[in-house]
Amino acid sequence: MSNSTPSGSSTPKSLDDIDFERFCHDLGLVDEVKKRAQILFAALTNVEEYKNEGTKSELLTCMVFTAIIDTRMPYGPKDPHLQNENLTPPVITVSELLKHGKLNVITFFERMRLIRDSIPLSEAVKYSLINLERKFCIVSPLFDRFEREWNKIFREERMIGVEMHDDSVPFSDIESVDVKKQLCWILFIYAKDKLLSENQMLVCAIYLLLCCLEYVLRSTPSFQLQPPFDVLHLQLKENLVQNGLNVAVLQKLAEMFHTNVDELSCMQNATEPFFQSLPHNGSEIDLVKLKQMYQVRYRAAGELDESLLLSHDIHLFPEKNRMMSSLCSGDSQPLHTPVRTALKTIQQLQNILSVSSDEPSSVLKSFFERCSRSPEASISSHLASFKVNFVDEFVKLAGSSLKSTGEQRYKQAKRLYFRVMEGLLNMEKERLGICDFSNLLNNDTFHRSLLACATEVVLMTYGVSWNSANGSVGTGVNSFSFPWILKVFNLSAYDFFRVLESFVKAEPMLTRDIVHHLQIVENQILDSLAWKEGSPLFEALSRSDVVSHGFLSPTRKNSPNSQATIPTAELFLSPKPESASSSSSQVSAISRPRSQSLNMFLSKVCRLGYHRLKALCDKLLVPGEVQQKIWSCFDYCISCKPELLKNRHIDQLMMCSLYGICKVTENEIKFKTIVQVYSMLPHAEQQTYKTVLIEGSETDTIIVFYNNVYMPNMKTFILQFASSKTTQPDLSPIPKSVSSSHGTVPSYSVPGHKHFYISPLRNSPFKAPVHSPGQMTPTTRQLYSFGEVLGSAEKLKNINETLSKMKDSKQTPKSLKRLNFDQVEGVEQCESPALRKHTAIIVKKKKLTPPFVTTIKEEPAGTSEDKDSACKESNP
Repeated sequence: MSNSTPSGSSTPKSLDDIDFERFCHDLGLVDEVKKRAQILFAALTNVEEYKNEGTKSELLTCMVFTAIIDTRMPYGPKDPHLQNENLTPPVITVSELLKHGKLNVITFFERMRLIRDSIPLSEAVKYSLINLERKFCIVSPLFDRFEREWNKIFREERMIGVEMHDDSVPFSDIESVDVKKQLCWILFIYAKDKLLSENQMLVCAIYLLLCCLEYVLRSTPSFQLQPPFDVLHLQLKENLVQNGLNVAVLQKLAEMFHTNVDELSCMQNATEPFFQSLPHNGSEIDLVKLKQMYQVRYRAAGELDESLLLSHDIHLFPEKNRMMSSLCSGDSQPLHTPVRTALKTIQQLQNILSVSSDEPSSVLKSFFERCSRSPEASISSHLASFKVNFVDEFVKLAGSSLKSTGEQRYKQAKRLYFRVMEGLLNMEKERLGICDFSNLLNNDTFHRSLLACATEVVLMTYGVSWNSANGSVGTGVNSFSFPWILKVFNLSAYDFFRVLESFVKAEPMLTRDIVHHLQIVENQILDSLAWKEGSPLFEALSRSDVVSHGFLSPTRKNSPNSQATIPTAELFLSPKPESASSSSSQVSAISRPRSQSLNMFLSKVCRLGYHRLKALCDKLLVPGEVQQKIWSCFDYCISCKPELLKNRHIDQLMMCSLYGICKVTENEIKFKTIVQVYSMLPHAEQQTYKTVLIEGSETDTIIVFYNNVYMPNMKTFILQFASSKTTQPDLSPIPKSVSSSHGTVPSYSVPGHKHFYISPLRNSPFKAPVHSPGQMTPTTRQLYSFGEVLGSAEKLKNINETLSKMKDSKQTPKSLKRLNFDQVEGVEQCESPALRKHTAIIVKKKKLTPPFVTTIKEEPAGTSEDKDSACKESNP
């Protein structure tokens, strides 16, 4: 028989097709899932970037997972069946799929992230993947901590020779500690899905696990417990018991896990009715029935079988996780684990608030009394209203069982709110010399913004989680993540931005992680959130006649000084008229003055935009002179075409400016290359270049936006850089590196020496452990600051020479008692030497802020040959 294929017969199946058929047959997949998986498999095998990534079995596993989600959730994450938990159970769960594909869960997440960047995935798949990974990042580190602490609480004892108590049961009826361990873990994973709903957070899960431990401890004989739990167990019928609960055991567990006992009690109050409602066998929960109930729920969800962690299933214990476990094992406490880091972050916040009250202090009340119009009653009324709104919205996401947790979060936020307000008013009083802040304290937007910021700090602290992608611990992505808080307080992103700078300055004890989070939040506001339609930003821009006259870029020398310290009150008040001394050229350029908050906002937008543009250009190897032309174009977009940013992202204009200028200066770079390099930036997201507003509600790729929207608005300006033009527009100066409140170091100035600051050692609440925020860092080592006035460098040189001579000669030079800076022209002395001799030195508090995170060096403006060419980009 000939091996050739007869005419009209079907083409022989390839090896890929045969492997696919076998894989699907072994899993027993239905035809609908098989067809969807085959389409995805064919699309992915044609992607060049993925051909060398992973094995065929791994690829098939990921494609089948994607196909199952698409067929189960045809209407995406908003599927009503999903909201009501009535989705049809899948034919195979994720755990079974991983086992069949011989794939561990970490590798599965890595492969799915690569697939997401290679081919378009449905919103249902993206939602399911994020949800699955978030749950794993909670349960995996918790089980690691659970195992390490278990043997510190329970112990296996030989039954012979063990003293029995009056209430003891026969040995034959006593369960082993291993059974107790199974009961505790199954109870936890079942209660976690029932009580914490979809909005699971690591910290809440920790509290729930401790409640499960306490519940199992009640029915455990004392001889199976380690000290001091064996003694505490005997106190169940003594006076330490409240409402049937052993308070001493709960306090000991809170101490062991470094948690707050009050918050743990709130969780126990929510879980106790649920535990009692489960089927019991005598005094404890029926383990057999509990396992059955969990299996029913697990198969209905079709996700990971978390009970397999008890048997150390290889698919849930990948190499990275086993490595982490080995690092965390042993008698000594590890420096960094997800659970330990999360609890440490909470402890740091609690240390800040430990001396604060959720009511105004006497100092704060004195500020209220000095106002011409007392704000106290209004503030009290607003806080009560905000509490109702916050708790209601919190319960909608977390579930009614966690209402007390929501109230606890708001109470902490209120404490921080009053603390920061007091610090802010003291700071303003010292700088401005006034005590009447009626306008500020009676401004509703100010209080909303300040309270929202305080609440965001609290939610961020309790929302940390482990990231499986890089093994780090940071702010988790959950339903409470920013900008959720803006919706709760009915606040715009622009108004929230206006309080951030003052918030960080007024509370120097904020931890590095909190300050870093607020900086990320600020960047989100600057690059997109503040540019949403309906934002007060556009009203502020219209008052400055931006569109009609074109305002001065914040980077220009004759623009208003945005780098000076701005009083907080001015950030929430209307702009004041220009003084009569204002130059006529400036008045003509700006027909109406910009508010302080608008000026600061635009300055920060420009600095953020330049920083990102510089990073992108450096990766693309764009010449320096071309970079400044790109920046001038980008700066022009922000300064004179702000309407292009409405409902868009500043990075979209950045990439378009880069492509357009490179094209007319004979340095053309394909848009595809720009997008590929941009996607590697730390903050980049796919939707930035894949979903860009075109018109109305229509969206498309960034190339379509460039051709249809950007170029019609910018073509005239861009073509001015062409070589055929005899004159070119002025190049925008590089944004200067300025001080930022992020990471502020408290320093103090000595009267009479305005250019000499000291940073005293302070009692930090963050004592050891290692790497505590209270310890010195390269930034906080900036203890001395010598002013930028003429002669400061020479004085510092003299000091260094004196110290060098002392070291060489081994003789102590005569002390001059103080650093006597000469009077500099334009600098006013605080007091005369004669008066200073008889007056005690008063050290005034001041802020010495370190340089902005990114130091930007100014590059000389250069010229290059320009070309007047077509600026359109065709779709690839």
